[in-house]
Amino acid sequence: MIQRLARAVVTFVVTGIIGLVAGYSVGPEHFWLLALAQYVPYPAFLLTSLVAVGFSLALGWAFRLAAFVSLALVMTSVMGVEFKRSETGSGPVRLMTYNIKDYKAKGQAGGLEEIAREIDRHDPDIVVLQDARSLADDDSPKEVLKVLGFYRWKFSFGQYVVASRFPLHDCARGDIPFRLHAHTYVTCLVAAHGTEFELVTAHFITPRSALASVREDHLGGKEEWKDNISDRMAQAEKLAWDLRSHRRPLIVAGDFNAPDTSLVVRALFEIGLRDAFAVAGLGYGYTWGHSLRLRLSFLRIDHILVGPEFGVANCFVGGTLGSEHRPVIADLYVTRGKD
Repeated sequence: MIQRLARAVVTFVVTGIIGLVAGYSVGPEHFWLLALAQYVPYPAFLLTSLVAVGFSLALGWAFRLAAFVSLALVMTSVMGVEFKRSETGSGPVRLMTYNIKDYKAKGQAGGLEEIAREIDRHDPDIVVLQDARSLADDDSPKEVLKVLGFYRWKFSFGQYVVASRFPLHDCARGDIPFRLHAHTYVTCLVAAHGTEFELVTAHFITPRSALASVREDHLGGKEEWKDNISDRMAQAEKLAWDLRSHRRPLIVAGDFNAPDTSLVVRALFEIGLRDAFAVAGLGYGYTWGHSLRLRLSFLRIDHILVGPEFGVANCFVGGTLGSEHRPVIADLYVTRGKD
């Protein structure tokens, strides 16, 4: 009986993990349950695989091998581990993207000061902020202005702020609507180290409400979740379409509310962009989740994507105290060295 149960558990878990990895490869947004699985906290998959490993110890070597392979797949393909491999180049630029959730930070004692400290701690040459509407006002919080004051060039529109030590020009808004809802992104031209490149920051629609509907109403929330997937895909495809014909080197940074496995991010990969953390990050680089009950980050939904002209020396995430999102910081070269 114990061996029968062990075989059933190991077979079920291994088949499920292999199916999950295969589905991610094809594109999780093609299947609403797979798209949902991308937002499940990784301990759920990790513990399930460990249970399978435990049961496999009562079986032969084939079952043990299969269980350990499934555990390895979870820790790599499902959880999204990256192994650092720095690139070389010339013209160093440190870029930070940070969803600061200023409307929440303002309501917390010391919230804005912690955001300011986080920016100051990493000392980026260029910082792009999302959910930063109050910083576009003339009466912006002094705590954050004190840090952004070190940046000579600034542009703000709606929820976005771009601050740079390098000259900015031709900054403008772009549109990434979904259904009947207006939504925007911001683009600026940056002149650094004799090179001019285009910098874009975007914030795609959140899955928060749709995930809550599925959690509370199960299958009853399926349609809202499918609409949410469709909306985020529409935004990514519109942004990719807008940028496809641009001729300058390109960086797109922001809160995409989607991991690298998502077709949302892959839509931008298809125009030649690379994820800086996937190139030169070490570990998992999770940026979101630490404000929830588990108190740990388990999703990498904030990204810095760069064109092939840029070298990526390093990419890492910042701290958890300032916002619900960790910032992402990339050390780039505006001219990539030869491979």
